[in-house]
Amino acid sequence: MPNSANSCPIIGIGGWAPDFGEERAAKAKKWLLSALKNGYRHIDPAYSYGTEKAVGEAIIESGIPREDIFVFSKLPSHHGRVLELIQESLDNLGFKWLDMYLMHWPFSAPYELEGLKLNILKHDIAVVAYNPSGTDIVRKDPVIVELAAKYNATPTQIILAWHLSRNVVVIPKGTNEERQKENHNLPTLEEEDLKKINALDRGQRICNKGDENGLVYGMSIEDLGW
Repeated sequence: MPNSANSCPIIGIGGWAPDFGEERAAKAKKWLLSALKNGYRHIDPAYSYGTEKAVGEAIIESGIPREDIFVFSKLPSHHGRVLELIQESLDNLGFKWLDMYLMHWPFSAPYELEGLKLNILKHDIAVVAYNPSGTDIVRKDPVIVELAAKYNATPTQIILAWHLSRNVVVIPKGTNEERQKENHNLPTLEEEDLKKINALDRGQRICNKGDENGLVYGMSIEDLGW
């Protein structure tokens, strides 16, 4: 649900933090200030992350005008109090508006993701990659490692560059300033190398796999619409 005429920068900074309480907020604010200093203008917080206040404080302290930064937040899965939660997010951030508001976990009927992606891109609707750098299964793949050496880049940079070649928005987590710089400075991959990465698709899920009972967070794949 977009709310402004701002265009969404294709590279953003994630707003999730692994800690809790005040420690989480303090750490988040530090790396968010670093990201803003290094050119990021797209920030990805969420109500459930507990870092919205840190995001607002970092933007104010950065001195960068609010309208120059694309900020969105997310509605938790238990979305029975939508307007109340939107207002709570705005209060946490200290803002009067969000550039976009998303459902954090949009449970839905099954759909064919690639077909959906191709269709919505025709209408200038952006696709955002979840966990864009994948896991070590992807980052340590011999093809990715070989390309990283070829471009004098990290495996993560190669993967993010592949996403950008497909006009997919990436919001990698980056609490380290050097990694923030790496993720914001990506190589342009040659067509033959993009084809090599495309060929890695094995039809396997690498995130949120089902447990021994076939459940993800207590729900079946069918219930989740996956």
